[in-house]
Amino acid sequence: MATMILPTRPFAVPNPYATLSHKQPNPIRAERRPTPKPTRPTLEQIRRSESNRVAALHRQLPGLQIMTTGQAPLEPQTVSEE
Repeated sequence: MATMILPTRPFAVPNPYATLSHKQPNPIRAERRPTPKPTRPTLEQIRRSESNRVAALHRQLPGLQIMTTGQAPLEPQTVSEE
């Protein structure tokens, strides 16, 4: 059977012998900065978003041709048995 060694005092108790920090608080970091205004998506982000949306539709509807390029969908081909 293993013996567990417990610490002499709990971890949450601060060390009274620790030296105080010499750093002063930074007032610039303490002040609340205004939230930045939202930016519009770039053309690249819009293009990728549209591409991902179309790809998701294709995954959801695998048997259905979705018009994305402006071309007519391919006619379904019938397999003739000879």
